[in-house]
Amino acid sequence: MTISDVGLSIGHTSSEKNLDRIKDECSTLLAFLDGRMKGKKLQNNLRRQTNLVIRKVRIIA
Repeated sequence: MTISDVGLSIGHTSSEKNLDRIKDECSTLLAFLDGRMKGKKLQNNLRRQTNLVIRKVRIIA
């Protein structure tokens, strides 16, 4: 699944601004998986953004 797939599946329930934020959140998660972000900054970003992504995904499901 790519960021655009996530954006498309969420797009019908979200405003454009929220969609952009979700894409940013997914980018951070993907950067983590690729090993491009590390340390405390990553931990804080991931904790906050993972919770937001989970909430958005629950809306779809």
